[in-house]
Amino acid sequence: MGFKLPSSLGSKKAAALAPQPPKVVPKVAPKPMAAPNRPAPGKAPGPTTVMEGPKRAMLGLGTMRVGRQYTILGAIFAILFVVAAGIVFIDNRAATYGTAYVSTSAQMRMPIARGVRRCAEAPYARRPGG
Repeated sequence: MGFKLPSSLGSKKAAALAPQPPKVVPKVAPKPMAAPNRPAPGKAPGPTTVMEGPKRAMLGLGTMRVGRQYTILGAIFAILFVVAAGIVFIDNRAATYGTAYVSTSAQMRMPIARGVRRCAEAPYARRPGG
């Protein structure tokens, strides 16, 4: 049987809800910046980013306007999509033909077996009227 103490006697909840003064966080001095890499004596510094690098136009497509580049890349994508769809269509037809061939050969197996058995039994069969 438990009993509760009045909040005036100092329960844990009352202590947790009591306002506390803000904590003082000491400011840390910033770390010194690393010195930039210096090129070796007698060598020019290289570019630090791609934007600062040399400007070279890509052969072929790189010499055209961006709109024309998108048009050409879209046409290449459309052609490759049509080729991939054609390959899928032809592969699907070949798979269907293979399935039909297997199904037909399985259906022919029983009549052929019956015909072979009848041919094998023919010399021993009784002839009508004989």
